[in-house]
Amino acid sequence: MMMMMMMSPASAVKMMMAAGLLALPRLLLGLLLLITTTTTMTAFMMLDGGQVVVVSAHQIARKVPPLACFGDAPVARMQIDVVRSDFSSLAATSSGSTLFALNNGEKAAFQFTISSENGKIEKIAEWNLTNIVADPEGIAYLGVNKAGHEFAITDENPSKVHMVTLQHGGGEITSSSVMTTAIDPPAMANLGFEGVANVPGEGLFVVQEQKPAALWFVAASRGVVTTPQKLVDTASTLGIDALSDITAAGGDAAEPAEVFVLSKAPKQITRLDISDRNNVKIIEQYAGAICGMKQPEAIAFTTASEDGKKVRMLVGGEPTELLIFEADVDCDKKTQFDGGCCI
Repeated sequence: MMMMMMMSPASAVKMMMAAGLLALPRLLLGLLLLITTTTTMTAFMMLDGGQVVVVSAHQIARKVPPLACFGDAPVARMQIDVVRSDFSSLAATSSGSTLFALNNGEKAAFQFTISSENGKIEKIAEWNLTNIVADPEGIAYLGVNKAGHEFAITDENPSKVHMVTLQHGGGEITSSSVMTTAIDPPAMANLGFEGVANVPGEGLFVVQEQKPAALWFVAASRGVVTTPQKLVDTASTLGIDALSDITAAGGDAAEPAEVFVLSKAPKQITRLDISDRNNVKIIEQYAGAICGMKQPEAIAFTTASEDGKKVRMLVGGEPTELLIFEADVDCDKKTQFDGGCCI
């Protein structure tokens, strides 16, 4: 079953008693209680086959201020050498402390951390995805189970979305659950699903790179193969083409319903209102230092301070480039968009 919760730990316990959940093994009960904290937050969880998956129970900043608040220049530039090459997408865990990236050329996924004190990058694990996808381009965090972290990972051609558990410690991934059928008509070579975002309470939002560049919606459900719904041709309707990646506020939880699309034509970030899937609207656009990137391919948001008052925007590009921007959550600076930058 799926449920949404906004409550104190005491209320959560009362609810579980009423539902008979306190009869669950201690480990599962402990996982259930992980979704409650001393601060109010929204959490989604799935109970499936005796496993509890806590999906995007974010304590990290959900609110992303106007993109102008991040300024034109990043606070840090670095090379993510642990990815080696073909840096394709980026996702953060629910705590925001650990990052996951894809290398589509080698069909590999990586887990790493970046020290807030000295910027040191530490590789934690690596996974071989060769057995499940031909061209992994997008990754979105779904939750955690007893085996590892769960993600939605896109395969560009054929354009499908897979649910994948990246087991603790890394290794070879031999199986996945296909979440979608291929799109119709099929995408041309290297022009299919390029990025995916998980918006709890809504579903998955997926970007198709080109011809046409488009935003798709997937009403994700465990164990069910879903047909993607095309929402908008972004090139003809919104003026953004060559889509690279997509994410939602606070990693992959959005309040309100909005997503951030990274593109290469022009090189920029476009913030979209998805509250009405039949009428997707541009909220704002931002270019800044992204103009100078060789090939922007990845975007994610995490917290930048323990008190949650600062938010960090990470933009990655091929081969291993990463730009880190920071802003105050409560900043209200208006975006003065100049029409983007170079293609």
